[in-house]
Amino acid sequence: MAGVASIVLEGTRAGRRESYAVRTDLSLGDIVRRAAVASRWRREISSSWQLEVAPRLEARRDLSFGRDLEEARAVGTARLRHALANDVDHVEIGARGDFSRARGASAALVLDRNAGGGYVAFDHSELFGGEWRLGYAFTARAFPDSIVRDHFEQTLEARYRHELGSAGWIELESGGERRRTIHAAPTSRDRFLSALQVIEAQWPLSDRLALRTRLEGEALHYAQQDSLLYFDYQVARTSLGARLAMTGSWTLTLGPRGEALFSRLNPAEGYRELGGGLECEFLGGTGLWSVTPVAGWRDYDQVPGSLQGVGVHSSYAYYEVGLLADVGLPAALRLRTNGIARHEDHLDDSQNARSVYISVDVRRQF
Repeated sequence: MAGVASIVLEGTRAGRRESYAVRTDLSLGDIVRRAAVASRWRREISSSWQLEVAPRLEARRDLSFGRDLEEARAVGTARLRHALANDVDHVEIGARGDFSRARGASAALVLDRNAGGGYVAFDHSELFGGEWRLGYAFTARAFPDSIVRDHFEQTLEARYRHELGSAGWIELESGGERRRTIHAAPTSRDRFLSALQVIEAQWPLSDRLALRTRLEGEALHYAQQDSLLYFDYQVARTSLGARLAMTGSWTLTLGPRGEALFSRLNPAEGYRELGGGLECEFLGGTGLWSVTPVAGWRDYDQVPGSLQGVGVHSSYAYYEVGLLADVGLPAALRLRTNGIARHEDHLDDSQNARSVYISVDVRRQF
């Protein structure tokens, strides 16, 4: 049994040049208890300068599955954004701190953490034309319980979007991350390089019909591999959808999707996945509704027993339904909810799995 409550206070001051928001979340149950307070303060310092500060505190008690774990976390971010003379180019710098502590009988598996870092980014945005963003971030993390986990992390991001006219567009996204340990470490858990590349585009075929496609590649490379946990792998994903604007406010998107994972050192983790989905979206009246049923088959690579890695999987069919809603209710209330239900039917019945997740947020506007 559990009860959940959330209160949000939002407002503006100084002729709307200053805005603030405070949110409290409380969840009380016989297994899990959680309390959180998050706030955001934003100030227009001048016509070209903007400052934002966002602290957050959270406490959690978890007694599920025989555990006894208490966690406390404090996070703070600050961002300063400056518009250049042309008002379409911006530079942004920011800082972040993250501190967490754990105690209880199960705390031995959860490390205390101190983290801090900053970032710098440049972006360009025009009402008609291309948009782009370049960013670099640096983070240092220290673990008082295990200094072999102490590490530095560097992140790069690049994104470009170009409008093709008549509802067509193309978007390119690249990202990379490098992590290295401060002290000598027994494994490569925190010594790796990762990369992500995404290409997404939409082409109009008629006034009501458009074709949308997405290609995605991901790769992870460890400084020193092992066949148990930290092995190199590559993932490729693709999807294709025909998007039809129906009469009224309905939009339907139907198409196939695929995914494949490759690992030379641990081929038992490799798989090929093929599926399809239908997204039904309604936008109008007081808000947005979206329902997305998906089904498909994941086929794991068959490897001779002598070459198999740890954690051999069985192939399975999956069925999934996603829900997203953001709608207005009477009495100045607003409902936001998202959820997903998934069923996996494995060739090995012992691996069959079902899961349901749902989040509901009700707000009152004053």
